[in-house]
Amino acid sequence: TSSGASSIGVPVAYMGRIRAELKAKRGTPPPVDCSTMYSSPNFTFSINGREYSIPSFEYIINIGDEHQESCVARISPIDAPGYGPSWVLGDPFLRTFCNIHDVENARLGFAIAKQPILKKSVIY
Repeated sequence: TSSGASSIGVPVAYMGRIRAELKAKRGTPPPVDCSTMYSSPNFTFSINGREYSIPSFEYIINIGDEHQESCVARISPIDAPGYGPSWVLGDPFLRTFCNIHDVENARLGFAIAKQPILKKSVIY
Protein backbone atom coordinates (compact mmCIF):
# COMPACT_ATOMS: atom_id res chain seq x y z
CA THR A 1 0.00 0.00 0.00
CA SER A 2 1.04 3.56 -0.45
CA SER A 3 0.58 5.75 2.57
CA GLY A 4 1.69 8.85 0.69
CA ALA A 5 -0.94 8.81 -2.07
CA SER A 6 -4.17 10.68 -1.37
CA SER A 7 -5.94 8.95 -4.25
CA ILE A 8 -6.23 5.55 -5.88
CA GLY A 9 -3.66 5.30 -8.67
CA VAL A 10 -5.26 3.78 -11.77
CA PRO A 11 -3.41 2.57 -14.87
CA VAL A 12 -4.05 5.03 -17.71
CA ALA A 13 -5.66 2.27 -19.81
CA TYR A 14 -8.47 1.87 -17.22
CA MET A 15 -9.24 5.54 -16.53
CA GLY A 16 -11.80 6.02 -19.32
CA ARG A 17 -13.82 2.98 -18.28
CA ILE A 18 -13.78 3.97 -14.60
CA ARG A 19 -14.64 7.59 -15.40
CA ALA A 20 -17.62 6.37 -17.48
CA GLU A 21 -18.80 4.04 -14.70
CA LEU A 22 -18.76 6.98 -12.25
CA LYS A 23 -20.30 9.37 -14.80
CA ALA A 24 -17.34 11.62 -14.02
CA LYS A 25 -16.13 14.52 -16.11
CA ARG A 26 -12.61 14.81 -17.46
CA GLY A 27 -10.08 16.17 -15.01
CA THR A 28 -7.62 15.03 -12.39
CA PRO A 29 -9.14 14.28 -10.01
CA PRO A 30 -12.32 13.68 -12.02
CA PRO A 31 -15.32 15.83 -10.96
CA VAL A 32 -18.46 13.87 -10.06
CA ASP A 33 -22.00 14.74 -9.01
CA CYS A 34 -22.06 15.04 -5.20
CA SER A 35 -25.36 13.14 -5.06
CA THR A 36 -23.41 9.99 -6.04
CA MET A 37 -21.15 10.01 -2.97
CA TYR A 38 -23.11 7.20 -1.29
CA SER A 39 -24.57 5.50 -4.37
CA SER A 40 -21.63 4.99 -6.72
CA PRO A 41 -20.26 1.46 -7.04
CA ASN A 42 -17.66 0.15 -4.63
CA PHE A 43 -14.08 0.20 -5.89
CA THR A 44 -13.02 -3.44 -5.52
CA PHE A 45 -9.49 -4.84 -5.60
CA SER A 46 -8.72 -8.55 -5.83
CA ILE A 47 -5.54 -9.41 -3.94
CA ASN A 48 -4.42 -13.06 -3.78
CA GLY A 49 -7.96 -14.22 -4.56
CA ARG A 50 -9.67 -12.09 -1.90
CA GLU A 51 -11.79 -9.07 -2.69
CA TYR A 52 -11.40 -5.76 -0.87
CA SER A 53 -14.14 -3.21 -1.55
CA ILE A 54 -13.82 0.51 -0.93
CA PRO A 55 -17.23 2.19 -0.51
CA SER A 56 -17.88 5.23 -2.67
CA PHE A 57 -17.99 7.65 0.29
CA GLU A 58 -14.30 6.84 0.88
CA TYR A 59 -13.15 7.67 -2.65
CA ILE A 60 -15.60 10.49 -3.50
CA ILE A 61 -15.02 13.64 -1.47
CA ASN A 62 -16.59 17.08 -1.28
CA ILE A 63 -13.91 19.71 -1.88
CA GLY A 64 -16.41 22.57 -1.94
CA ASP A 65 -17.13 25.06 0.78
CA GLU A 66 -20.17 25.95 2.89
CA HIS A 67 -21.68 27.84 -0.07
CA GLN A 68 -21.31 25.27 -2.85
CA GLU A 69 -20.65 21.55 -3.06
CA SER A 70 -17.97 20.33 -5.44
CA CYS A 71 -17.12 16.64 -5.46
CA VAL A 72 -14.30 14.65 -7.03
CA ALA A 73 -13.39 10.98 -7.23
CA ARG A 74 -10.03 10.39 -5.60
CA ILE A 75 -8.57 8.50 -8.55
CA SER A 76 -5.55 9.52 -10.57
CA PRO A 77 -4.02 8.06 -13.72
CA ILE A 78 -0.58 6.50 -13.32
CA ASP A 79 1.80 5.03 -15.83
CA ALA A 80 4.59 2.71 -14.73
CA PRO A 81 6.42 1.69 -17.90
CA GLY A 82 8.17 -1.65 -17.72
CA TYR A 83 6.11 -2.95 -14.81
CA GLY A 84 2.80 -3.69 -16.51
CA PRO A 85 -0.42 -2.23 -15.16
CA SER A 86 0.30 -0.89 -11.68
CA TRP A 87 -2.23 0.29 -9.12
CA VAL A 88 -1.70 2.46 -6.04
CA LEU A 89 -4.17 1.65 -3.27
CA GLY A 90 -3.77 5.06 -1.58
CA ASP A 91 -5.63 6.73 1.29
CA PRO A 92 -9.13 5.49 0.37
CA PHE A 93 -7.87 1.90 0.84
CA LEU A 94 -5.97 2.76 4.04
CA ARG A 95 -9.08 4.42 5.52
CA THR A 96 -11.15 1.33 4.75
CA PHE A 97 -8.68 -1.40 5.73
CA CYS A 98 -6.16 -1.65 8.54
CA ASN A 99 -2.81 -2.95 7.25
CA ILE A 100 -0.79 -5.43 9.26
CA HIS A 101 2.82 -5.92 8.19
CA ASP A 102 4.32 -9.22 9.37
CA VAL A 103 7.96 -8.74 8.43
CA GLU A 104 9.17 -11.89 10.17
CA ASN A 105 6.87 -14.10 8.08
CA ALA A 106 7.06 -11.93 4.93
CA ARG A 107 3.34 -11.31 4.70
CA LEU A 108 0.81 -8.51 4.70
CA GLY A 109 -2.70 -8.71 6.14
CA PHE A 110 -5.78 -6.53 5.93
CA ALA A 111 -8.73 -6.07 8.29
CA ILE A 112 -11.73 -3.78 8.03
CA ALA A 113 -10.90 -0.53 9.81
CA LYS A 114 -13.25 0.57 12.58
CA GLN A 115 -14.19 4.22 12.32
CA PRO A 116 -17.31 6.33 12.56
CA ILE A 117 -19.16 6.92 9.30
CA LEU A 118 -19.12 10.61 8.46
CA LYS A 119 -22.08 12.23 6.74
CA LYS A 120 -19.74 14.61 4.92
CA SER A 121 -16.15 14.19 3.81
CA VAL A 122 -13.53 16.01 5.82
CA ILE A 123 -10.26 17.21 4.32
CA TYR A 124 -7.31 17.62 6.67
